[in-house]
Amino acid sequence: MQEAAKSVVRNTFVMMGAQLITWASSFVLILFLPKYLGSSKYGELYLAISIAMMFQVIIEFGGQYHITKEVSRSQESAPYILVNSAVTRIFLWALAILLMFEFSKLAGYALPVIILILILGTAKLWEGINSLLRNCYQGFELMEYPSIGSVAERAFLMITAIIALLAGAGDIIIAILMAASTFINFIISARFAKKIISFLPKIEFDKAKALLKQGVPYFMWSIFATIYYRIDVIMLSIMTTYSVVGWYGAAYRLFDVLMFFPYIFSQALFPVLSKIAESTKEKLTRAVQKSIDLTLFVGFPIAIILYSFSSPITNLLFGLKEYQHSVEILKIFSIGLLLVYIDFILGSTVLATDKHKFWSIIAGIAILVNMGLNYFFIPYSQIKFGNGGIGAAVATILTELFIMVSAILLLKGNKIGRLSFYFTLQEITGAVFMYISIYLLNESGISWIIQAAIGLLVYLTVLLIFYVQKKGKEVFSIDYLMIVKDFFSTIIFRGEAKA
Repeated sequence: MQEAAKSVVRNTFVMMGAQLITWASSFVLILFLPKYLGSSKYGELYLAISIAMMFQVIIEFGGQYHITKEVSRSQESAPYILVNSAVTRIFLWALAILLMFEFSKLAGYALPVIILILILGTAKLWEGINSLLRNCYQGFELMEYPSIGSVAERAFLMITAIIALLAGAGDIIIAILMAASTFINFIISARFAKKIISFLPKIEFDKAKALLKQGVPYFMWSIFATIYYRIDVIMLSIMTTYSVVGWYGAAYRLFDVLMFFPYIFSQALFPVLSKIAESTKEKLTRAVQKSIDLTLFVGFPIAIILYSFSSPITNLLFGLKEYQHSVEILKIFSIGLLLVYIDFILGSTVLATDKHKFWSIIAGIAILVNMGLNYFFIPYSQIKFGNGGIGAAVATILTELFIMVSAILLLKGNKIGRLSFYFTLQEITGAVFMYISIYLLNESGISWIIQAAIGLLVYLTVLLIFYVQKKGKEVFSIDYLMIVKDFFSTIIFRGEAKA
């Protein structure tokens, strides 16, 4: 188990390092894209991105989980899985782009929007193969190689997109640059493929068919989850205007970026959980417990800062003149951020414990719940506040709550429902003191960035007090650099090395 802990820590740090660069790139793009394109053009681009991502799930056909799990349990099968899955993805891409085009016509989108969708849809060909490579790397627990491609992709996109925007380029040029950046990522990931694939076997259509069949439950979960995450944008585009989509898209893009930690952590954790799930339930419960502890440790201060300073953050990133309506959407998303953080861990655990069939059913119900809530809340908030994005945000958060409760009930057989919330109560206490300190500083005239820093310091101080109380005098004899190292190396499998 100590080796497993090291693997999670190593891959988390590798992906975190890469993500810091890609996060910085995304942050810079958030500064430029909404401002230079305007809410309407940005709304068109965000709509096209969302539609392309919805149809991407057809191309991947559940491989994000199925292939990773199969490779992690039988690494020698990786060459056969890679080759046969690649063939199926090419055929599925052809189907997906045809469906994208037909859907665009059926929805009545304007020609510029259809062009954007087709540009981004074309890029899904090499993105689908690249995600397949990434799944294989993940199964080998070697995430440093796809991380190099991700960094190159984001760096290229950031530099070229900023230059293009400053030169007056529109959303179509930006979409082309997005497609080109993902192709660079694919080329780099393919170059390192020899690290995990020593030879390329012949294509076996029977095995390709078998892989498709095995991936059906994961595909059902993926398609339901993807539709759930993007259906709000489609419904907004039909029930409101592109400007409303732009307001919502700007807030959601930041919300999406702030999911980077649980996403990375769950990606590093998933292959390890897949192995642990075959051993004892106690080990699995401890792993999930510590994973939730860590994600909430990071999530609480982020949520409080986003809620408390949604207005200045919106002004900094997008400009309040055109994106004032994004402020309330950000406040709602900040409340639901913690639910999303927990759902990342619980969702990975459900799939790792081979409960994907039940999870697919829950995902299907979640779509119906989300669509029903959107159908009611979007027009209501559009009439009441002139901003249908508020209703879509509320629907998203309520659906996340439904998913969290469903996951806990589904995992009761693995004793996950008996998780301890002792450490979470400490984090909640720290979060309360952090919010109070920011509230008291609100009228001081101090810069909001300094207020956020002081609040974060209060949060960490409260947790440190709890830590000192628990450890007593021992804490003063510890090398604090070792505390940081030991924290990350044992946060998931504390005490497992002796088991």
